[in-house]
Amino acid sequence: MTGIVAAIVIADPESYPLTHFFVLKHHLDLSAFNWSAGIRLALLMAVFLAGYCAIGPALHAHASELPRDVDPETAVRLIWRVNLVFLAVTAAWFVVTAVHTGGIGAFLRLIKQDAYSAREILLENKLFTGMRLFYAALPATGCLAAGLLAAGPALGLSRRAQNTCIAVVLMNLVVLLVLPLVMSQRLILLQYVLSTYATACIVQRRLVAIILIPVAIALFLLTWVVHEALTNPEVHRSATDIAGAKLSFYIVNDLWNSFRPLNGTTTHTFGLFSLQFAMFFSLSDAFFYDFMTDQLIAVDPLRGGGEFSLFSASYVDFGLIGGAVYLAIVGGMVRFSFHRATESLAWAAIYGQCAVALVLSVHVNFFASQDFVFAIMVIAAILIRAQNTVPEVWGRDA
Repeated sequence: MTGIVAAIVIADPESYPLTHFFVLKHHLDLSAFNWSAGIRLALLMAVFLAGYCAIGPALHAHASELPRDVDPETAVRLIWRVNLVFLAVTAAWFVVTAVHTGGIGAFLRLIKQDAYSAREILLENKLFTGMRLFYAALPATGCLAAGLLAAGPALGLSRRAQNTCIAVVLMNLVVLLVLPLVMSQRLILLQYVLSTYATACIVQRRLVAIILIPVAIALFLLTWVVHEALTNPEVHRSATDIAGAKLSFYIVNDLWNSFRPLNGTTTHTFGLFSLQFAMFFSLSDAFFYDFMTDQLIAVDPLRGGGEFSLFSASYVDFGLIGGAVYLAIVGGMVRFSFHRATESLAWAAIYGQCAVALVLSVHVNFFASQDFVFAIMVIAAILIRAQNTVPEVWGRDA
């Protein structure tokens, strides 16, 4: 889909003048889309697929049904409490920021008049280091709630627990629909929508509530349009024109970020992009970025904007051979998580996050993101606790 959209836009610049304006503004040389880079990209994709398939024979047969690997009532209670913490921290962040701008009303007016300034003020008023992970973890609790809701009948989930799961899913959706209007965190919204739906489908072992797919797409596009309307008030075009041009540009730009590094030899960064989460959680990212300043300067022209994709990030970090090894390992890990997802609620939720990373693989290396890793940590922590806690039943009703 990414390739089709990019090809249409590139082939007909007269029909997409605003998109090509953004292309020129970000100095994207369209000659980067050539056969040589395309073959390398296809090769790296094939290696990823080979790693995915190669581990299959070593895995035992699927379980016949999703086992009761957690106490569902305890899991729901933990999800509710953890989710409240995430929401409370996010709300406190906005309240503190609003106080600094003269109150809630003044802050809302600032968002309407100058969304970029509002975003900068929010970033300046972060409550603590790593606070962003709290709202970035809402997809983790959301997909767990969706998974439990999908497995509810089989697990004997009480009506009260089911209602709690619905409340978690809806509250997180509302927050993540509003947050991108200021913070441009549309990737988290997409992560949330995809992971919750994928988790529910894995648990049910079928596509569930298909009508939700166009609804989710419509909500995402609406958020995208409103965000562009707020952040581009000086552009004398309709909000839908701007949003459509920006969306098509991002698709072209992200594909360009996949092709450009593969056009030839490049300075390698030895894991700087593929192992971001390890540096983040070890608090060593500043050290490594300073240590590898020369390499970062050398590879900076290989990106128009945004991030390297899964495939180009592995190539920039490790070269063609090393990148292929990295991709084969990641592919094997995804296959393993998919297999275990049919046996465990925890793995179903983890695969929900992996499904997001796969969908976004040509846009960003989400497997290397601290958001991805922290979501898995939250899922594991909640369900491990639910396994080892004496059940606290909320009162089952018929």
